[in-house]
Amino acid sequence: MFIPPSDASCINGGSGTLEGYPQVRYLPMTELAKMDIFFVVATIGFVVLAILLAVLIVYAIKFVRTVTRIAEIVEDEATSIRDDMDSVREKVTDGVNGLLALLIQAIKAGTSLLPSKKRKK
Repeated sequence: MFIPPSDASCINGGSGTLEGYPQVRYLPMTELAKMDIFFVVATIGFVVLAILLAVLIVYAIKFVRTVTRIAEIVEDEATSIRDDMDSVREKVTDGVNGLLALLIQAIKAGTSLLPSKKRKK
């Protein structure tokens, strides 16, 4: 516990002595000590910010990889849809028979999507 010399007079009935305690001198903090404390605090702050930045970069890389993977899937599906549309276009241009076959396929596909009705006995 530090007690400045000016306040020591109120201890022990105003005698100004601190019996049983070692003599403590008040030394002002030098500019060099202040700079040392500043650099220690600044270094700790810099290290914490560097770690946070590294974590942020790792998550950004994972995010970009995920977006790239999704873009590839979308591209593959778009190619598949384009191929299907080319197939439909060829069938329609074949004439009425192609159009009729396409209509029958669409009806079959539509009925397979509907829920089946159960008969009561």
